[in-house]
Amino acid sequence: MLSKLVRGRWVPDAVAQLKFSPKHKARDVSQMLNRAVSLASIRHDALPEELLVKEIVVSKGMSRKVLTIMGKGRAGFGYKRWSHVKLRVQKINFDEQILNAKSSSQKKKWIERKTLALSLRESPREFLAADLKRQQEQE
Repeated sequence: MLSKLVRGRWVPDAVAQLKFSPKHKARDVSQMLNRAVSLASIRHDALPEELLVKEIVVSKGMSRKVLTIMGKGRAGFGYKRWSHVKLRVQKINFDEQILNAKSSSQKKKWIERKTLALSLRESPREFLAADLKRQQEQE
């Protein structure tokens, strides 16, 4: 279920979805996503705002039988299961996303994301300072 929650999403949205998900495995998937984003920034010089969760696949892993000893000479059997997660992020082609948007609100959203990514690419410290000023003015 967590894989469906983040598949095809913009990375900051996917991180927010996982952060507020009540499922306990959301923390593990979030760590994997952060690891993939950091590798993309190191190898391909990509910001998180420029990335999209392209693919996430969960497959069956190893399982181990566990014996639970109970009273009156009885025993119960259970399984300890593991799984494999394959996560792939992709750099976004914003122009293509804007052209393929189905509604005007989606176009606006992709244009805002593009301007955010460009402003962070040019001067990340100045952008963060301006964002802090806007938050202080709103309070």
